[in-house]
Amino acid sequence: MRVLQLGGAFHQSFFIDELSLNNYHVECLDNIPNNPGHNYAKLSHNISITDIKNIKKVVKKQKFIISSYGSDIAELTRNMIGGENGKQIKLLKKLSARKLLKKVYADQKQPKIKIANLDKQYNEKYLVIKPNISSGSKGISLISSRKEIEKAIKKAKDCSLDGIAIIEEYINNDGNKYYCEGLLINKKVYLVIGCSKSSSKTIKWDGSIQISEDNISTFTNLSYKYLENLLKDSILKMSLEISKFSFAFNIDFFINNKNIIIIEFTTRPGGNLLPLVLEHKYGINHSLSYLSILNGKPQIVYRNNPLFKFDSKITIKISIINYIFSEELEQYKDDNIIILKREYSNQKNSKKIAALIYGN
Repeated sequence: MRVLQLGGAFHQSFFIDELSLNNYHVECLDNIPNNPGHNYAKLSHNISITDIKNIKKVVKKQKFIISSYGSDIAELTRNMIGGENGKQIKLLKKLSARKLLKKVYADQKQPKIKIANLDKQYNEKYLVIKPNISSGSKGISLISSRKEIEKAIKKAKDCSLDGIAIIEEYINNDGNKYYCEGLLINKKVYLVIGCSKSSSKTIKWDGSIQISEDNISTFTNLSYKYLENLLKDSILKMSLEISKFSFAFNIDFFINNKNIIIIEFTTRPGGNLLPLVLEHKYGINHSLSYLSILNGKPQIVYRNNPLFKFDSKITIKISIINYIFSEELEQYKDDNIIILKREYSNQKNSKKIAALIYGN
């Protein structure tokens, strides 16, 4: 079995590495030569994940399972290469995604959304401006004054594959941005819940902490079981809408009183190493489980040995940071800290990236 991973960034390299360790032939396609995924793959291709023409040339030579692990743009490309035209594609573009979310979650107060126009006057106190097609939080701005709008729209357009910026009303929330990472395997949900940095102050999130029954009261008044059930119900509703009953998912949501508002829902694994938290909770091999979905034979694959040595009930905090020399991290070593490093092709001329995972 040959696997073509679209993207070889830091978080994607763990997926490539895991499959390689399990004797799969993995090829990495990424036009950034220094990205670590190239070092863990059997072969690498210096091709952009948006270069459909040249990607098709690669897949014509061999039969591949194409993976979009950790990237919305890669998932869009994967669907285009595979000729898929299901409703899940709508989730990869902000404008069509919001319309679908409004339909599926009619009981949620989904925000209004429209294409941003530099010539129009916007009177709302707070607005969120986003690229229509992009990956992660690139190009997103939270606006609180008129003078910021023009710059934010231009920034969003520059980051969007189709050059379109969209403008969305601000969603009242409890000040936190939450995520839900997981797998739906034959209609059964496996998920973890977490919280990122406060959405009321910044939209640049680079860390997260796992939420459990033991610590949920520090984030919200909702019980863990109540929140978990809301999310499971939402996942199954989306599953019915897109007619897919096995997929990886990455969800961003807000909490407003006793309700959740899903702001993003994608049918691919998340970035920032969130799948590792799922592995820790359930004792599964996320990479092999995700591969089984791509291969059309969905199943949960369990690990023979746990991913981490500490108890699965202990929550994890993830922080992804940039650093130049690994020695800078050595002073932080402790019994409850795991430092994850990657091999980069050019160690001297570029920053390396590390993730610190804290058990607490």
